[in-house]
Amino acid sequence: MPESRTIDGNLKLKEQELTLRLAEQAGPYSVKTYRKAAGSAKKNRADLVDVPLGQDIPDLEMVEVAIGTPNAAAAAMRPGKTLAFNDLVFVEGQETQVAGFR
Repeated sequence: MPESRTIDGNLKLKEQELTLRLAEQAGPYSVKTYRKAAGSAKKNRADLVDVPLGQDIPDLEMVEVAIGTPNAAAAAMRPGKTLAFNDLVFVEGQETQVAGFR
């Protein structure tokens, strides 16, 4: 059953990444989308999908990209990695575009 988590957008990017990794391991889940929460006060929403027990979940790596960076350009930033998401989120309280890779 899909889950969602709300993450504090005042946290640093690395803190948000670690929080999401812990949520994935607890499920086990995989982050499907990560973006600003609708109507939020600097909160982000992670939509998680179930991962079958025993299936490997590659570590999530999140990087800041320029606002407006299209998916193709973001994906090219990490050759050999798969782009999981590329969206606007809050990082340290500021609107920031973040790409997530596996």
